[in-house]
Amino acid sequence: MIIVSPLMVMMFVSSITPGPNNLMLMLAGTRFGFAQTVPHLLGVTGGTVLVICITYAGLGTLMLGHPRAVDCMTIACALYLLWMATRLLGLGARSAAAGDPADRSRPMQVHEAVMFQFVNPKVWTMAVAASSIAARFPFSPAVSMTVVALTTAIVNSPCIALWAACGKVIRRRLEDARTRRIFDGFMALLVVLTAIWIAWPVLVRVPT
Repeated sequence: MIIVSPLMVMMFVSSITPGPNNLMLMLAGTRFGFAQTVPHLLGVTGGTVLVICITYAGLGTLMLGHPRAVDCMTIACALYLLWMATRLLGLGARSAAAGDPADRSRPMQVHEAVMFQFVNPKVWTMAVAASSIAARFPFSPAVSMTVVALTTAIVNSPCIALWAACGKVIRRRLEDARTRRIFDGFMALLVVLTAIWIAWPVLVRVPT
């Protein structure tokens, strides 16, 4: 336990703090409830474990050694968030027009959530940090990777589930169409700001 404590602390802080995944999970919990968000949750944790394993195996580090690849992943994540913001506003407008606070979209599926982790810069940062910690474990590479994967799954799952649960709590207060529109607008703005925050280092970088 003492050996993996730094990994657990890092994974907890990284998983519980705001980021693209947690923001999307809270929105999913708000729109669909907790039960229907479970596939999204599983995909986030599964994708995070997969990215960490790839990074620990050396393939992720090799890819991250190319700045253009990192920039492309960052921009792809930001563009997806911007698309989600426009869709959020569109769905909110249609729902309000129909007088139904529940939109007709669907929650993210497991494979979609897994794929999103490959363009999520926060997950890659977690993966590099986890791999660096695991490299100091007094185990064989296979055992170290197993420990990292299990620790990630155990710590990450309840942390991100808390965000989806918060979304479910908020959902109960959004039955009024006007309240729903205000909430959708605020969340869309928050998503846009998150996209800008993610892409900003790439956008302001001076070419050398």
